[in-house]
Amino acid sequence: MSFKTYTKIFLISIAFTIWSCKKDTQFAVNEIACELDYSTHPNHTKYQTILDDYTQKGITGLTVVISTPENGYWTGSSGFSNIEDNQKMNPCHLHHTASLAKSFTGIVTLQLIEEGKLGIDDLIGQYLSEEIKNYVPNVEKLTVKHLLQQTSGIPDVFDLAFFETLMNAPEATYTTTDFFAMIEGRPAQFEPGEKHQYADLNFNLLALIIDEIEGDHKKSFSDRIFIPLGLEDIYYHNGDYPRPNGLVASYWDQYNNGQIENISDFQILMTNYIEASDGIISSPKEMVRFYDAVFNGELVGVEMLHLIETDWVTEPDQNRMNTGYTHGFMSIDDDGQWIGHTGSHIGASCYVYHNLDTDATIGVFTNTGVHFFTEKKALIYYHLWNDLRNAL
Repeated sequence: MSFKTYTKIFLISIAFTIWSCKKDTQFAVNEIACELDYSTHPNHTKYQTILDDYTQKGITGLTVVISTPENGYWTGSSGFSNIEDNQKMNPCHLHHTASLAKSFTGIVTLQLIEEGKLGIDDLIGQYLSEEIKNYVPNVEKLTVKHLLQQTSGIPDVFDLAFFETLMNAPEATYTTTDFFAMIEGRPAQFEPGEKHQYADLNFNLLALIIDEIEGDHKKSFSDRIFIPLGLEDIYYHNGDYPRPNGLVASYWDQYNNGQIENISDFQILMTNYIEASDGIISSPKEMVRFYDAVFNGELVGVEMLHLIETDWVTEPDQNRMNTGYTHGFMSIDDDGQWIGHTGSHIGASCYVYHNLDTDATIGVFTNTGVHFFTEKKALIYYHLWNDLRNAL
């Protein structure tokens, strides 16, 4: 990490520390009953040992879901859902799932394409307000597919510059329009379709398109995914969102020195105002159920599923877990093709991937943020991933 980058993070950390010190109490996690017990699973000891090893290495709390055709479903937890109250993590706790929301936005978009309400090669300008179009570079050239594959060239708004703005007002909230205003006048990173570059605003645009077609993408998530799949422990601007019962506390190691600090209030604030590219709170079991439903063909038909599984573009960022990107899903080429998505936030880290060749699924959910620190990212997104994959 460069000195300049470290200095920015240090200053941001000071701002967060000052803000959090204003809080009278830390985020409380309610004890929740959990009847999920997979201690008789043939690989229980092997899997649980891996989880315990990684909480010893610095992950605050961890829940993992593993499913294979040979041995069925297993889930287990290790560490803490709340350090201050000495509450243990269990598989029924709810987690911030960060960018996994992109897969939900992708699925609803593909459903609209299947239904003939939207075209994958449609120019997006026809679905957007004049205000939004004025902010987006090359908007007249962009198609729905460019957004789904993140090949639009739109600048990324959630960079260090964005976090610097939070220093002055960490309690501020933002709308989707506010985020687009932040890129006003900025040039495109490249011509549409030239290459893939991850940028959350692609999926904010897709949500605006869904809003234009169906009225409210949040309701579309519920009507098209949550309700048909019977998902009751998943929250996206519904029920007690953004503080549903059983939500874990969030932590980060802001000075990268092994000292974990509670950053729950800020994590909840950001989860609440970042939509479509982020924002879903879920139990691990129900999030994995969603990804399994995608690849079981419960949510999209053969043609759209074929797009997800085969029509991907190369991920150029070697610091990311995935090697490719496809229509709201990431792909990894490790012992076959794994497709799912990774999520990374200031106080949460997670991923779910399904292997197209073996039908195995791995889901990892933690309340430890590693967004700024490469070596901590490697612990969760590389070493833990490989250990779990090799344990199947």
